[in-house]
Amino acid sequence: RLWQAELSTRSAPFLADHRVFERTVVSGACYVALVLDVGLRQLGAAACELRDVVFERALHIPDAASVRVQLVLEPLPAEAPLVPATERSNGAGPPPPQLERFAFRFISIPAGARADAFVQHAEGVLELLAPPSGVPSVELESLLARCPEPLEVDAFYAEQSSRRIELGHSYRWLRALRRGQREAVAEMV
Repeated sequence: RLWQAELSTRSAPFLADHRVFERTVVSGACYVALVLDVGLRQLGAAACELRDVVFERALHIPDAASVRVQLVLEPLPAEAPLVPATERSNGAGPPPPQLERFAFRFISIPAGARADAFVQHAEGVLELLAPPSGVPSVELESLLARCPEPLEVDAFYAEQSSRRIELGHSYRWLRALRRGQREAVAEMV
């Protein structure tokens, strides 16, 4: 299965709000959102899970041009062994049944190039799931106790900027941050 589009800052202005070394670069969040959207809206899944996602190469969007991109889904065998994330977590109950699995690849085709001269930017596994029987919950008080160190949101964005990662309005979702030993919690909008 294949989905194709032309990406540009004109067709999707939010892309211009994610700049790395002064170049517009498609964010990892954008790849994830596009793959989940295909699973939920185009394939009609009640729930989706992504696994083994790898961001292989940055996708630069030129300021005054568009880039042809494709999301390629290839079916995976249902009998492939799985350990659902809900089962790996702290006992939130049985996972919803898996309906289908796909290997996904997010690629771009440079202007004027043959279709087989693509550049791969991300890959992973998309699992289409039946509706969950219940929403796993996390005890907020326990999580906050494990993450006692407050972090300044403005300092977080300033640190990204010092790394030459500019996050415009469309990527400024954080309202509060707290950090623990090997985990963090954020309030987002």
